[in-house]
Amino acid sequence: MREPDMPTFPESAEVGAITSAPQHDLTSLVVPLLKSVLYRDEDPQAWAALLKLQARLRDYVAVLALDLVLDEAEGYAFLRARSTPDDAASGGAQTFEFSGQPVAGALTQKIGRVRCQRQ
Repeated sequence: MREPDMPTFPESAEVGAITSAPQHDLTSLVVPLLKSVLYRDEDPQAWAALLKLQARLRDYVAVLALDLVLDEAEGYAFLRARSTPDDAASGGAQTFEFSGQPVAGALTQKIGRVRCQRQ
């Protein structure tokens, strides 16, 4: 009696080659965008994923009151704080809370610079 043909499985080296291509999801795009600008030339795979997931990414960051700024012609993308009607009424100055007290825009910028210098 003849044994049925057993399925063949790829060698471990072949499996590594198949799975080595990075898979991008929203998290793998949002984190770099929160840190800095994403450039098409620096990470073509992430850029392709950004274009593919653009609508979902916009919805995702909208919950955080952020907008995706995407310039396909120039090849860059970044996240920007969403402006509100209150910002327009105050001349664009944003007010944040620091230890429960409202802080004006100029002081907020100074706090931000101090934080950047510490890093």
